[in-house]
Amino acid sequence: MSQLEQMSSVPTGWRMQLTDKIADYMKSRFREEVLTGQRALPDISIPLLLVCQADRMIRIIAQAYQNPVVAHATKRRQTKETAESLQYPEITAPTVIVDGSGNVNLWYLPGALDGGHQRQIWNSLSRMAVPLKDSIKPSGTGGWRKDKALFQEMADLKVA
Repeated sequence: MSQLEQMSSVPTGWRMQLTDKIADYMKSRFREEVLTGQRALPDISIPLLLVCQADRMIRIIAQAYQNPVVAHATKRRQTKETAESLQYPEITAPTVIVDGSGNVNLWYLPGALDGGHQRQIWNSLSRMAVPLKDSIKPSGTGGWRKDKALFQEMADLKVA
C-alpha cells in the first residue's frame, strides 16, 4: 500500500494535526541543522517513514540555506546584454538564490522529494489540466496571471 493510500484512510482532522506536527518537527530540525545544534525529536505520533522523509528534506534545505547565491538585481530598463553579462556559478547542488537584500528568489532542492513522491505529484497533475486550461483567458482580459500570451500550448516536461 502506497503512502498516499495509507494517508487517504486517515480521518481528515487527524491528517491536519499530523501535518502540523510534521511542520513543527521540520522547523525544529532546521533550527538544529542551521542554528543551535540542539537535537530535535519527532512527536511519537508521526510515522517513522514520514520522519525519515522529513529528515531527508531538512538536510537538503539546510544545505541549500548554507550555500546561498546572491543574484545582482538589474534595473527594469537595463538592456538584455547587461543582464546577460553578469556571471553566476552553475548550480548543481542544493542552493538558495537571494537578492542583495537577502530576500529569497528561488530554492533549488534536488532530491528533496524522492522519486516516488515526484511521480505521484506528476501523475496527479493530469486532474488539473482542464481547470487550468479553462482559467487561461484571451490576452488583456484576465490580468497577466491568466494572459494566454504568457502560456505555451505544449511543454516537454519530464518527471525525474
